[in-house]
Amino acid sequence: METTYRKTLIVVFSLLIMSSTLLGNTTNCINGTWSKTENLLKNEVKVEVLQFNVTATSPYSVKLQWKLSYNSSNLYIKVIRYFITFESTIAILSSTISNFTDQWVQFGTQYSYKIVVINENNEILAQSETKHIITPIDQNNPGKPLYNWTYYKNIKYPFSQENYLNYDQDNFTIFRYILHGVNVTVAVAKNLSPNPSTNFLTSFVNHVFTYFHRHWTVYQAFPINEYRIIVLHNGKLCGEDELGLQYGDTGKDAITQVGTGGRLSHEIGHAWIGGILQVERNLPNGKTFNPETQDSDKWIIEGFDSFYGNIQLDLQEALNMLQHDLEYYRNTMLGTSLDKPLVDLPIYFGTEYAYTYYCKGELVAYLINKILIDTDNKTLNDFMRYLYSKYNITTWEERETKLISTEKLLQELNNFSKYNFTEFFQKYVYNTTELPIEKIDTKYIQPLRNFQEQIPTQINMTQTQQPTKNTNLIIATSTIIITATLITTILITKRKNKKDKTPNLSNSSSNQTKS
Repeated sequence: METTYRKTLIVVFSLLIMSSTLLGNTTNCINGTWSKTENLLKNEVKVEVLQFNVTATSPYSVKLQWKLSYNSSNLYIKVIRYFITFESTIAILSSTISNFTDQWVQFGTQYSYKIVVINENNEILAQSETKHIITPIDQNNPGKPLYNWTYYKNIKYPFSQENYLNYDQDNFTIFRYILHGVNVTVAVAKNLSPNPSTNFLTSFVNHVFTYFHRHWTVYQAFPINEYRIIVLHNGKLCGEDELGLQYGDTGKDAITQVGTGGRLSHEIGHAWIGGILQVERNLPNGKTFNPETQDSDKWIIEGFDSFYGNIQLDLQEALNMLQHDLEYYRNTMLGTSLDKPLVDLPIYFGTEYAYTYYCKGELVAYLINKILIDTDNKTLNDFMRYLYSKYNITTWEERETKLISTEKLLQELNNFSKYNFTEFFQKYVYNTTELPIEKIDTKYIQPLRNFQEQIPTQINMTQTQQPTKNTNLIIATSTIIITATLITTILITKRKNKKDKTPNLSNSSSNQTKS
């Protein structure tokens, strides 16, 4: 028994010596790693991005690949994406990883990327140059552009002037951004007087790109490969269709007067509502209009476009504008002679009260969207895409069969939704029943704003650190020590118990002799 005990103790001591060796090696590893980490935190280790490539691998994915001069588990790669003016950190990866695929892009669209090397304190150690890419057009997507701009102008607007919305490289400063296969162009004449400031012009151009993109997300389609906004010396507003817009440098149509807010968004929105989608009775528009005997469909164009013109603004500004229009309806229109059926309100066209059919039409669009969300779990965006698929006009001849009337709008809503809109139209379109809106509710606005301009970080490896090899060594060493300690304790306890139970032979012999 004594021999077994001694052998066990030898094993225990061997385990302790082994763990001591492991712990020493681990400590050396940790000290080495700590030294490197300390150097990284002090920015003493030189890191360079030796290579950075960006490739569009499909209409909906972009692959990024890079090579660093040094990598470590204590270094990270921030993958940054730029879209118009929007910046997103789409991933934060270990520097031991050398590629990433952005799967949150859209077809035929321009993006820019760069990578930034950071340490654990989020200090920048190195960064790549910015690389630009345009994703290919999805040829199977029904929303892709189908026509060249000049060809489309001739087949859709054959009576337009030859120089309508034309520009050239010599006389214009040209800004472009590729969105959904469309070359969105702002061409500014070099002889403007006064000239807008550089800051304003930059902001104006970026808002044009942003609003075009946001309006596109409603329909997810545009028929032409270019959209133009031309700014001319002494130019006047014209266009407001899918070909584009013309502005000037003085008066109410100067781009500085148009600004970068609701009016610009509204007029870009007419590319779809009023351009591609047109109404049957766009009265009066210079024609005779008698509300007693005629209905006008103009409220559809201006009401729906007013709604979407506001939706495409930044969220708080959109809510403010919608609430402002609700208050205008309640405080200025409701219960007065200004409040007429929507099909009659265009009688105010060209007067100071023209805003009435913009405003009330917008609020009716808001209510339709609310009903679609509550009843069908769909949005007005879904309905507008449905309407676009049936009524988009791309040639002059199609105007005969694809014009939308108030009656057709009601019919299509009833076809699209489980809700019967007949009574709704009778109350709020053909009569002056008070619109049931107390306050603009954000929950009916947010679902319309699926812009995908900024996306959240999809992968963040700084928050999901895995145990390192050093950590595993420490765990193994600790396990050995604990095991050895437990074995030793058990052996000592058993030996003590056995000793306590052993009889005292010397005392026993003495007692026998006496007896």
